[in-house]
Amino acid sequence: MRSECSDGINALAICPEQRDTERPTTSKISDVFEPVSTYSIIDNDKVVKAFQDQLSDTQKTILKYLNIREPGFWASTRKNE
Repeated sequence: MRSECSDGINALAICPEQRDTERPTTSKISDVFEPVSTYSIIDNDKVVKAFQDQLSDTQKTILKYLNIREPGFWASTRKNE
């Protein structure tokens, strides 16, 4: 995740106490998404309404660096429904 990006971000505040890091571990990146949740109301085996948390700017930045669009991220979280 070290940046050579045009957006000028050199580090992400994903360490304890929101400290910046230029080279986050996979574990730290996963931890950023741990509190994100989604759930659906299902009636007769059909999704009636779906809910999802709003992603933080840091989460959106990480998805951008990983070349994952937000709709693709949410679709991957719903595969087990």
